[in-house]
Amino acid sequence: MITNAINAIQEFFNNLAQAIQNFFNSLVTGIQNIVNTIVDIFTSIGQGIQNFFQAIWNGIVGGFTAIGNAITWFFTSVWNGITSFFTAVANAITGAIQGFIQGLQSFGQAIANAIAGFFRALGGPFSSLADWIEHNGLLTLGIILIFIGLIVRPVLFVGIIVTLAGLFTSPVGLNPAFLLIAVGAALLFMAARRG
Repeated sequence: MITNAINAIQEFFNNLAQAIQNFFNSLVTGIQNIVNTIVDIFTSIGQGIQNFFQAIWNGIVGGFTAIGNAITWFFTSVWNGITSFFTAVANAITGAIQGFIQGLQSFGQAIANAIAGFFRALGGPFSSLADWIEHNGLLTLGIILIFIGLIVRPVLFVGIIVTLAGLFTSPVGLNPAFLLIAVGAALLFMAARRG
């Protein structure tokens, strides 16, 4: 009987220890669940706050990006318009100048061909002069205008300009001998006029 009483007491204390252990295990598990729940709540709240401010930030960045793109587009469009305008003006001026020069060259070439035909008809040493005149139409026109300008002063300036244009656009190139002949003839003509 004593053994039964000792066994009963021992079983009582074992059950009591087990109950205390189960109580503390449940208490710890309960506290852990409460802490985990609180952590989850604050994590959710923090994530919500983060998402809220991230959305605001994305909206601000998107707004400034849109404004920046609009400003860039505006100034790019204005710049492209300005450059297109001035390019068109420059092309128009260049086209007008080129048209004028081509017209002047055609006119000079027609006169040069007529004069070259005269010298070619003379034959002999005048044939090479005729060839040069024919190949340097604008220069020939300039020299003729200089001679006329010696008589009629306002034409002299135009003749000098056309002669210089002819020097730079001549397909054959500048022949110093013919230029010296033209200058010498002009000087002789001026000397004869004064005398």
